[in-house]
Amino acid sequence: MGAEIFLHSAWDAYCERLPLLKEQGRVDPITQADPIHLGRGVWHLASVADSIAMDEERMVGNGYFRCADDLLWAMGLSWSNTVGPMLDEKECLPVSRAAELLALVESHPLTNERLASGLAINANALRRQRELLVSLLRRSIEVREPLEVIVFEGGPPNA
Repeated sequence: MGAEIFLHSAWDAYCERLPLLKEQGRVDPITQADPIHLGRGVWHLASVADSIAMDEERMVGNGYFRCADDLLWAMGLSWSNTVGPMLDEKECLPVSRAAELLALVESHPLTNERLASGLAINANALRRQRELLVSLLRRSIEVREPLEVIVFEGGPPNA
């Protein structure tokens, strides 16, 4: 399980600056998903030299966040049970719900017990992902823009 989150004003502006081709029926090397499978127009990112995993901070600055369920699990939360019910019919997290999720995340610290449990492979990476999630939630609230949230049940598409 996991989720992808988009702040579209930033993400769309970022994508417009890239030398990308909008292609259908071709698997995206980063998401490993066919753009049609995701149910929205996804820009094929094959021409992007850097990997999202290697440059998470820059990607969050450009309106994109992706993480597995281990981050929320380490806080006693989950994408499907905590965040899923907050989404509207368009799979968006309204600003009011982003504020609610931010309060939840801030009130559920990463615990040493869960970090040491073995599920959390890299505690420092989870701490950094938590900071990035908080940053994107705050930005959504600041600009008063809902976030598109895609919650993957059982793993990302085509994983």
